[in-house]
Amino acid sequence: VSGVFGFQTQNSKFEALGAEAFVPSTHTSSQGIYLYEELPMDQLKLSIGGRLDMFTVKSLSDGLNYKFGDAESKNFTPKNLSVGSTYGLNDHWSLTASLNHTERAPSQNELFSYGPHVATNQYEIGNKNLNEEKANGLDMQIRWKATNNSISLGGFYTRFSNFIGTYNTGKLVNTDGLESQADSTLSEARIYGAAALFKGVEAQAKFRVYERLGQLDLNLRADYVRATNED
Repeated sequence: VSGVFGFQTQNSKFEALGAEAFVPSTHTSSQGIYLYEELPMDQLKLSIGGRLDMFTVKSLSDGLNYKFGDAESKNFTPKNLSVGSTYGLNDHWSLTASLNHTERAPSQNELFSYGPHVATNQYEIGNKNLNEEKANGLDMQIRWKATNNSISLGGFYTRFSNFIGTYNTGKLVNTDGLESQADSTLSEARIYGAAALFKGVEAQAKFRVYERLGQLDLNLRADYVRATNED
């Protein structure tokens, strides 16, 4: 049995200044612990991993960003867990599978944005009542490896109970967020969580193409995903 146990902490400050600011100044802090264990059993290798985080996202009131309202503090506790297995068919081929439960704390943009976002031509309205984004997923792969060459092909299926996204409401508004026939050129977009389904396939390959005076590998990658808003 082999494993890893760890702790991670992070602090970040964000400021958007000037007339085009659509998010207040924020302070985000997080602390997390994680554990990963592996158990080899002849041709079969089992693995389990877990992580627990504590997030705090604070909006700051500096007297200038009056349009964002009073300062607020939001707390989140994302929990993540995965179990997996790898089975060796022979010296070259193996099969892998894993089940996972993932959670993500919303970002400062998703919580507190309010105003015109010039880069996307949207008037974005955040949601201070968001909960953690949550999903359960399954992925499987078949792998081939021989010396310096390898190929893998896999598929995944992930169901979200609360996928956080930015959705256009269909309204056109001006830079003040008001509907006006004269200067409404921005798409109003609100941020909320929705039930969603993601499924797709992934493939990658590595081939050694030259190794006389050095080593040169050719890497190929491709993926396809289909996402559906189930609400």
